[in-house]
Formats: sequence, C-alpha cells, structure tokens
Amino acid sequence: VSPVGGAAEAAAILDAEDAMVQALRHSGFPYARRTGRDAVADMENFSLAVTTSIDTGPRLMYGDLNFQGTANIDETYLRTYQPWQKGEAVDTRKLTQYQRSLIGTGLFNAGAVLLPEEPPEPGAVPVVAEMEQRKFRSIGVGLSYSTDLGPRVEVDFEHRNLFGANEILQLGTDVALPEQRFDASLRKPQFRRNQQDLVTAISLRHLELDAFDETGATLTVGLERQLSRHWRVGLGGLAEVTETVSSDAKGRSYLLGMPGFAEYDSSNDLLNPSQGWRIRLSATPFAGQFDSQFAPFFSTEAKASTYFDLTGEKRYVAAIRGRLGSILAGDMGQVPAGRRLYGGGGGSVRGYAERSLGPLD
Repeated sequence: VSPVGGAAEAAAILDAEDAMVQALRHSGFPYARRTGRDAVADMENFSLAVTTSIDTGPRLMYGDLNFQGTANIDETYLRTYQPWQKGEAVDTRKLTQYQRSLIGTGLFNAGAVLLPEEPPEPGAVPVVAEMEQRKFRSIGVGLSYSTDLGPRVEVDFEHRNLFGANEILQLGTDVALPEQRFDASLRKPQFRRNQQDLVTAISLRHLELDAFDETGATLTVGLERQLSRHWRVGLGGLAEVTETVSSDAKGRSYLLGMPGFAEYDSSNDLLNPSQGWRIRLSATPFAGQFDSQFAPFFSTEAKASTYFDLTGEKRYVAAIRGRLGSILAGDMGQVPAGRRLYGGGGGSVRGYAERSLGPLD
C-alpha cells in the first residue's frame, strides 16, 4: 500500500515499507529486510520524496524438512500437515501455518518451524521443526454429589499417541447410584486425507431412571472432516442393542442407524468463549426391531449458542443457548425410551433433574 498523494505521515511510510518486505518474504525471499531510508522534502511543492533501500536476500525454495523433539512420533504423520511442496518458493506464512498445525495436534507443548539463522546460498533451504513434546498419557478422577443422582465417581484415561501417529484413545467410566457407564473411543486423525478423522466408539451402560430403565451397548464408526476454519461435518454408522423398560413399552431393541452432523463454530475460544456462535445440526435415520416389531424412525436435533462480551474485557459474558429436536415415527411406542428426547440437568435446563423434561409417562 503506497501512501503517495496522502499526508506525509510517518506511520503510512512505515506501513508501506513493511508491506514491501512482507510481500518479498511471501514470494521466495524469506530474509528480505529494510536496510535504509532517504527522505527529501520539497518545501515549494509541499511534497516529501522517500527512497527506501531493501536487501532482498537470496531467492530460496523449500528443501528438506527435519524434526527435533519428536521421538516416538511417526514423522510421516507429521508431514501430512505440511502446507508446501519441496522445491516450491519459500513463503514464510506457510512456516507459521505448519507450526500452528503441529501444536494443534495436541502432541506438543510448544514449538517453532524455522529456517537457518543466516541466509544460505540461493537454491533449496532446509527447514527444521523444533518441538517440545508433551506427555502422551493422562488420567483424571472426579468425585461429586448431586441431590438428584447422589454420589458419583468418574475416571478418565487418555492416550494421545497410541500407535505413534496421534491416535487418540479415550476410556471413561461413570458410576452413580442410578447410572453406570463405560465408554471407549479411538480417533485416527488425517485418515486417508488432510483434515479427516476416523472415529470409532463403544458405549456400555445400565440406567435406572424415573423416565426409563435401560441396559445396552452402542457401537459407532464414522468419518469427520474439517471443511474450513468454522465448518465441520461427519457421517457414520451405528449398531445398538438395548433392553428397555418404560411406562408405555418394554422389550429388547436391535437398531441400525446412520448418524450425521454439520457443525459451525465462530467462537473466539474453545473453552471460555466471549463472542461468536456455535451451531450443530444432527440427524439419524434408524431401522430395526423393538419388542419384536419393526421400528423405523428418524431423529433430528439442532443446538445453538451465542456469546456476548458485555464490557469488552471478557469479565462479564452473556450466553444464550437453545435446543430443538424432533422424532418422526409411526408411533412413539416404537421408539425405545433411550432414543427419545429429554431435557434437564446442568448441561441442559438447570434447576431440573436430568431427563426429567420429556415423555416420563
């Protein structure tokens, strides 16, 4: 951006010089730098002529990529995030992009993707990813008490590099008086293409609730893909066996489903957002047998939340959340109680017990 014709302000001149240097660094001259400046004022014509000297440095292409601090991690996996091809003109933005991608895997506490400190001869330049590895395993234990569920114990285990390529294994058990669960999931990132994950999970549970009693197991397998910074989609398959008792139906169900979702997230922080939107649309067609009867139904749900920073300092944030769902079925008695829609609890409608808002009778 040239300030020609504008007021002779120092900030505009500095911005123009920075823009020139950055343009060079993005097009094969990563060591470009400003080396001097001459300014001549013409008082009669009220003008200022500025001559800036720039050392472009050598023109360079990407050479070999080497890693430091990545023991026990498959380098082939780490290279799947590489945003450039060997022999391509160096663009320093891609070095920053790759650094963020590596840290985003969750395998590292910190790291940097660097060129040599001193400018090399023109041609191919080596790139080094210097990473600080984090521990692969973690375990968590939680104890709680609530007036509706009583005492509760939760134990979670996570391994973030199970087979050496950032495969994430999560095991969790949740034990309360009316509810006992065991969940296991395995996520394989970069499955067959960039930004695509293979996800498998199994859930075992025994529930004795006011709404229904259930003993069951669910197996899911699916693909999730990050389409852009804000959009993520997923599609998979589901198999489920349950023994259910409710006020209007009881029996064993065998279900097959095809769950899919589309998710939009423009929030500014994953854990503590102060602005933006989160929207998730999901739909699952089911077919199978419940209480010896053919039981097809279609479940859809939409969830949305938005956040407002009331002071601009993230001290007071207003949050609004909503959930809308529907089940299409010939008769609600064909739908196992565990697959119906309920509300209540700290993660839904506070002030009401979990699953107390729904078809209890």
